[in-house]
Amino acid sequence: MTVTTTSNLEGRDVSAYIGIVAAEVVLGAEVIQEPSRGFLARFRRSPASVGSSLTEARDAVLRDLKSRAAAKGADAVIGVSLGHQVVNSMLLVTATGTAVRLSQ
Repeated sequence: MTVTTTSNLEGRDVSAYIGIVAAEVVLGAEVIQEPSRGFLARFRRSPASVGSSLTEARDAVLRDLKSRAAAKGADAVIGVSLGHQVVNSMLLVTATGTAVRLSQ
């Protein structure tokens, strides 16, 4: 499954637009266990571990996006956009894109 931020894939033609796909991942289980240390406090104390967690969250949200697109019969997801938002001391990582079928 190919995932790209561009609106097309070089050398491949889109044969069908299936529709929008979206996925979400919430980062911050440790915040629930340690409510006195919210996400921002954790970020200030350990940027390396937060960076690693963000990478894991992005990877997870893209895996979920691919899975949802595949379930709809897509070959690729184009126009992908990633977003991050802090909600109640937890980090929400989102991905949206357009699931498409490609010509052979």
